Amino acid sequence: MEPLAQPLQNVSSSPEPLPARCRAVVCGTLYRKVEQLRADYRALEVAGAAILSPVDLRFTTDREGFLLATHEVGDTSDVVRERHLTALRRADLVWLHAPEGYVGASAALELGIAEALDIPVYARRVPSDVALAHAAQVVDEPGDAVLRIEELGDRGPGRPLELLQEYYDRAAIARGEMRESPRDTMLRVSEAVGELSRAVRRADGPGEAGAVYADEDAANELADLQLCLLRLASTLDVRLGAAVSAKERRRRARHQLRVA
Repeated sequence: MEPLAQPLQNVSSSPEPLPARCRAVVCGTLYRKVEQLRADYRALEVAGAAILSPVDLRFTTDREGFLLATHEVGDTSDVVRERHLTALRRADLVWLHAPEGYVGASAALELGIAEALDIPVYARRVPSDVALAHAAQVVDEPGDAVLRIEELGDRGPGRPLELLQEYYDRAAIARGEMRESPRDTMLRVSEAVGELSRAVRRADGPGEAGAVYADEDAANELADLQLCLLRLASTLDVRLGAAVSAKERRRRARHQLRVA
């Protein structure tokens, strides 16, 4: 986020937003075209985006390039920065506020993080910097970005699994596990389920110390099972993240039909 030139007031309280349909982060040059920023922020909320950062447009000052809202004045710069970047990593979309196409240094960093995490970025216009021109998709309104995320699947909930599977495929090659057949991997999945079942039973055992041990053991067995499932998906030539996203879209569509 870029330095503040004037305080921003909170956005209007009407109309009422839709239930949250995706998670968004707003970045860019927030001290320019303030009224447009307020309108776009509110439009994201109305369209159903839960805005993770900034959570409040009532900024009072800036510190080392980060805008501070009233509730952040007592926080250190590192805390403010990490809070915003953590929100960015959790987001389904980034809305770039780039008046006249201007993107400052800190916003450029955020765009780089978004690209590395494959988080789609939307804006009203293309960044004027040639090196950043590819970083944002142009839409007419913020609500169009929310619709793309929900209906066109620009980013599904399974995307983190896609990245993890890509990593584990590389690890499997290094460990010589790529020669495993689906049947061999399924045996490992069954063994992992058995180990996890024993860890869960120990979690119900007597004594506080035993429960602490069981929690640690269960975490290890859950991680093992997760990795075994990813390996099984690869041996079956299934991209698990894409399958999870497709499954969730079908479930969401059925739920919307029932509500209607």
